[in-house]
Amino acid sequence: GVYPKGYGVKAFDVGGHGSVEPVGIVNPDNMNLTAYAVANFPNYYVTVINREYGAGARTADVSLTFDDSPPGTVSTMSLAASGNNVWATNGITLGGATITNNTPWAGQWAALGTLTNGQFNVTVPFTSAVIIRVTAAPVTLNVQAAGASQLQLSWAYGVLQSATNIAGPYGDISNVISPSVISTTNLQEYYRVRED
Repeated sequence: GVYPKGYGVKAFDVGGHGSVEPVGIVNPDNMNLTAYAVANFPNYYVTVINREYGAGARTADVSLTFDDSPPGTVSTMSLAASGNNVWATNGITLGGATITNNTPWAGQWAALGTLTNGQFNVTVPFTSAVIIRVTAAPVTLNVQAAGASQLQLSWAYGVLQSATNIAGPYGDISNVISPSVISTTNLQEYYRVRED
């Protein structure tokens, strides 16, 4: 097998590609927790490490909130040792699979569902880590009639852009929020949403 530190290195490889994002922890129970966040659109990763061990070690019920988060799906990958034994040298898994020197690693993401109002909950057992992946849903531009010679454009996130030619160039439209009403009496104009 692989030395236990190798699992930690692999865990950071799984959830550590992209730009580092700020993350704050509200920890009223003063648990020994650490969190890291990385964005690599369309994925956002938060790694939560529960460093509690020994007698009195506690499982963390973590509630994560993403500010200005697009809708998306949530999945997790856990790094765990058999019996949550901090001294374990075998029985360690990442994504439910062991890492060996002679076969490809077969760790899997566990689907948790959909991000609701930018929030979700996850349990992080003591002496373990959980990598949380939020995959943003593709942005959709919705168009509907809004009265005589008007259309309403709506989108969940991103920046509205327009162009006079379907091939572009497209430019950001400043000071516009969803939903936005446009006049259909304008010259030929095309719209899209740039994922932010």
